[in-house]
Amino acid sequence: ACEKGLQWRAAVDLFDGMAANGVESDTVSSNSAISACERHAHWGGALWLLTRMSELSIRRDAISYNAAVSACAKGRQWERALATLREMFEVAVLGDTIAFYSAIQACEFCGQWSMALQVLASMLEAGVPEGRSLSEPYRRCYVHLYQAGDPADCLKHVVLVTLLQCMTKDEVPLTYVDTHAGAGCYDLSTSEARFRRNFEDGVLRLIEAADGFQFSGPVAEYVRLQKGCNADLGCSQGLRFFIGSPVLASRLLRSQDDALFFETAAEASHGLRSSLAELGMADGERVLEEDSYRWLREAPNDFFVGRGFVFIDPPYDSVESYNAWNLFMLRYIHQRWPDSCIVLWYPRFEEEYAVSFYQRVVDLEVGDVLKVELLIQRPHEEQLSGSGLLVVRPPPMA
Repeated sequence: ACEKGLQWRAAVDLFDGMAANGVESDTVSSNSAISACERHAHWGGALWLLTRMSELSIRRDAISYNAAVSACAKGRQWERALATLREMFEVAVLGDTIAFYSAIQACEFCGQWSMALQVLASMLEAGVPEGRSLSEPYRRCYVHLYQAGDPADCLKHVVLVTLLQCMTKDEVPLTYVDTHAGAGCYDLSTSEARFRRNFEDGVLRLIEAADGFQFSGPVAEYVRLQKGCNADLGCSQGLRFFIGSPVLASRLLRSQDDALFFETAAEASHGLRSSLAELGMADGERVLEEDSYRWLREAPNDFFVGRGFVFIDPPYDSVESYNAWNLFMLRYIHQRWPDSCIVLWYPRFEEEYAVSFYQRVVDLEVGDVLKVELLIQRPHEEQLSGSGLLVVRPPPMA
């Protein structure tokens, strides 16, 4: 009851009173008290309870440490979060990724970017098992249909078309990797798409503008691809379907090129396979229902030979989408695949956050990075008004 009501002081006093009166506490009641502190960001009480459990010979488990590290993260105590994480392994408690992600979050809150990446690297090196927050059905609840066709989508896709047009001028084969491919094709007549009607001031406005204005270059090609795919899907008039990055890439890649489209959500990956099959999937293209980041980390060395283009478009909606993960993979791919162009999409929020994010990119030491951003006024304040892409090693003609 104390935990549910966020009465952390009552939980601590109750725990201390039980011990003083000779009433034995157990792991469950102790964890409830620590969780009450965690929910209220009272890191001092959480660490005190964790220490008292040891003094009273109460078994501490992963839940005990997960809650204590999380309390430190919410209290902006990154050093104490790391110390508690270290203690968990010193006392041989079998932990999971939940405590690690809380420690990473603590480092991010306090501007300790390099330390956040070190913690993530340590977690991967140790092969720490995933916690409940990363397992199904918690792994991915993001539904892109609500955002499909918005200005941010148009920006990322025009950049994608620009880069692919440049890179396919070279006859040498190219391997394209889409780390978060999505369903590939989105029906804009559905209730989800029409909930906020994000496509109206995005792709729809662009298509309508093209009827009265002669676009050129990548923008014209992007409009042509959207219209062409709609026609192939039986929509010769107007715009019913919004075409995503994997289908656009499939249309622009050549017979000598290969493509890997990653999508962890079963429904979305099934939709992607169907869309690609209906629109003409090439022999060198594969849809993998796997975690792209883990797959790339475990890929053999010969995969990273030759020219590559990695398009990283994460949903930024779950613990897996922490900037630490994205920037870790940006640096990892840069180091392991020297002949690759890497693109990372990100939402553009307040200026303070953006400046901090740029500094983190500089600290990665991946060389010159091309930054492309779009900031516009949207009809509703709930709609995303700013986004950007980082391009590492852009082709010379981009």
